Amino acid sequence: MFKIWEFNEKNNGEIRKRNGQERIMKKEDFPIFNALDDNKVLGLTIYGEARGESVDGKVAVGGTILTRKKHNSWYGNTIKKVCFKQYQYSCYNEKDPNYMILKGIAQNFLDCCDKDKILKSCYNIANGLIEGTVIPEFEATHYHTDAVEPVWKDDLKYIGKIGHHIFYMEV
Repeated sequence: MFKIWEFNEKNNGEIRKRNGQERIMKKEDFPIFNALDDNKVLGLTIYGEARGESVDGKVAVGGTILTRKKHNSWYGNTIKKVCFKQYQYSCYNEKDPNYMILKGIAQNFLDCCDKDKILKSCYNIANGLIEGTVIPEFEATHYHTDAVEPVWKDDLKYIGKIGHHIFYMEV
């Protein structure tokens, strides 16, 4: 079993590795992402994880973040802590192809929203999720794409599939 690390002052943002891959954002990039408010972080995460999915798929991915926050367990008790938690939302892994895209957006979020209809939609979904005016079809804590078979899914309850994402709940 590996130990879960999160980006915090205790480990000074040190990059931890699993299976030889760097699994956390660069230390010097953390202030760029952390400067965003919760709505923007949620919108950015939905964009990074599900921008090619339907509205329902985007809502479900964003819903996993709020479900984890609500559980207030090791995931974190804020949207930022949940989203930036190591090993969780892969778009924040330094080696993920979305990482540099998200970093660029984070540096000028509102201007990017004005220029990118999908980002704007993800931001609107995030605002609705936080305000409670957008409700996910189901509650889930985990998901993965249908292109992978993660071993962790066997310990969770299958909830459903939307688009290319398969959702689960901790039991």
